[in-house]
Amino acid sequence: MGPADAEAKNGALSPPTGYGVGGEGLVPSVVKAGAYGGKLYGLAPAVNTAPQLLVDLQNDGSMSKRILTVPRTGDKVSSAGRLQPAESGRTSLQAPSAARSSEKGTCVKIHVTVWGENRHEQAQPRVAEIYPDGMHNAIRRGIEGWLGEQATVATATLDDPEHGLTEEVLAGTDVLTWWGHAAHGEVSDEVVDRVHRHVLSGMGLVVLHSGHWSKIFTKLMGTTCTLRWRSANDRELVWTVNPAHPIARGIPHPIEIPAQEMYGEQFDIPTPDELIFISSFTGGEVFRSGCTFRRGNGKIFYFSPGDQDYPVYHHPDVLHVIANGVEWAAGDRSRRELPTLLRYEMGDFFNGHGYQGAMHNKESAE
Repeated sequence: MGPADAEAKNGALSPPTGYGVGGEGLVPSVVKAGAYGGKLYGLAPAVNTAPQLLVDLQNDGSMSKRILTVPRTGDKVSSAGRLQPAESGRTSLQAPSAARSSEKGTCVKIHVTVWGENRHEQAQPRVAEIYPDGMHNAIRRGIEGWLGEQATVATATLDDPEHGLTEEVLAGTDVLTWWGHAAHGEVSDEVVDRVHRHVLSGMGLVVLHSGHWSKIFTKLMGTTCTLRWRSANDRELVWTVNPAHPIARGIPHPIEIPAQEMYGEQFDIPTPDELIFISSFTGGEVFRSGCTFRRGNGKIFYFSPGDQDYPVYHHPDVLHVIANGVEWAAGDRSRRELPTLLRYEMGDFFNGHGYQGAMHNKESAE
């Protein structure tokens, strides 16, 4: 019998059920660990990493109207960290995650731009019912809910001027998230080149679901990025294969998504720098659903769950992964710059000189 058991037996502990707090829907082993004599007396801090237990996603695409999003273990909750009512009857507990620091040691916000094609929501009533103000806003709310005051999140869509991705917007964006599907070909090559340059210069990129076939992702990967698929109201289990990675922090193993489109191998991408998640489906297929890449000075995270026909971007664990991906992709570079070929004098490791090509610099090289 441990100290807590003794305190419970002697009446020194009061069951939280008397204050409206219970263990319904929580992991049985966690509830058992905090119980004595069949009564719940406490909960381990780790249970705050599983907000999905208050969500009911059905195979028909419906969902419950109440979600409790809670901070990760070890997070510091600010004075603003309290339960706040949100849209659609959802409840979220705002709490910032680990803050980035500037060179002077001050906290730096992560500036996120959530880009969405926003075509299915306009043309298909079922999608509009699931995402009445667009998938991009559902993703935005999820990032805000998990990162709290640590992030500022804006949105942009395909039909905005320059697709909402002007030079000014990208220059002020630490991480860009990308969801596209039906209109990849309508994305301007000029804008794609602009995004590509910013990624190589250090902007983070989080590519979601069918964004695997976007111009920007295929350009960065250098492959077709094709895959096997089936749109058939399937169940997806997202298995963590790299639990030590920051993107997997606080994520349950596995994430269960009751209704989803099937993505399967072969996924024609380069070998990922890191493989974090693998998904399995009821047809027996498997898929590398969470991968990271580095291109130039930029960090890229691809995460596959999120077909438009299902409420996947209302699933708190999926949103948690995306928020973790944003935080990881932001990095800590204080200056955005393309990798540059510079010439260094003997013994000088710090002051490179501009180099334009062998013939242009022939005299100086001699």
